[in-house]
Amino acid sequence: MVGWGSLAGLLVSVASGAISTQGPTFLIKAIGGGRYPVEISNQNRDVPVTPHVSKSQRINVHLRLPPVVSVLKESPAYRRTFHALLAHPEITDRYDDEILAYSNLHHLDARLVKAIVAAESQFWPGALSPKGARGLMQVMPKTARDLGMAPGQLYGAEDNVMAGTAYLDELYRAAWRAYGLRDLPYEAAPYALRQRIVASYYAGPKALKRNFFSELASRKVHGRRLSLRRWRYRREMGRRITAYVRKVMLFYHSPATDFRRPAAPSRDYPSIAWARMLPFPY
Repeated sequence: MVGWGSLAGLLVSVASGAISTQGPTFLIKAIGGGRYPVEISNQNRDVPVTPHVSKSQRINVHLRLPPVVSVLKESPAYRRTFHALLAHPEITDRYDDEILAYSNLHHLDARLVKAIVAAESQFWPGALSPKGARGLMQVMPKTARDLGMAPGQLYGAEDNVMAGTAYLDELYRAAWRAYGLRDLPYEAAPYALRQRIVASYYAGPKALKRNFFSELASRKVHGRRLSLRRWRYRREMGRRITAYVRKVMLFYHSPATDFRRPAAPSRDYPSIAWARMLPFPY
């Protein structure tokens, strides 16, 4: 995950009276200190919390945007990790309250946030990437500093989810501006645009550009022919981003990102071995 511009005051809006607290709540952190209650469940606790969208808002937004991944084909590495995670709901469900609360705060799809956690760290809060990204959602230290947090706080589950969901919200806002979606709720995002937002979580906001992936695959950039080495590097980058999007979306559609699953693992599943699983082979 990469950092972005200043987020001062982004979370302060939680203090407004628009937050529903009719169900079980979670006291989230806010910049400047203090905690505020946010609802973490709805009537069906297995369904991620998402904002209500009326029928008039459920429109098919035609952006003519090709999907990053057309076919979600499982790799052997994904299947091994999926089965290992599915066997341990005490690990995959451990941070559900934090994920639900901060997703609800930013009007995000909680299941998508949990899928990013699964893909980025496999629910290990001590995860550290070679580039320095840390924790559950692999947040960069610069992002933590923009939020007024010390980089060391990113190993805390709640602080990491707070920073990661704030960044994901910023990417949604950037996508809404880029594609002129105005006041539509995030839930109205077409599937292809949702994949672009996931890609931008990995590669930065530049991945939101309509022609981003075609430019990576092209031998020419701005009319100039690239060297073979540079072209191969860009093509490999495109493959890695595509593989990341595929992994997140596979988790998104899998039982591993269900909420409040019964703790009844199958004996046929392998046990978790974090040392062998990280870093995750795309």
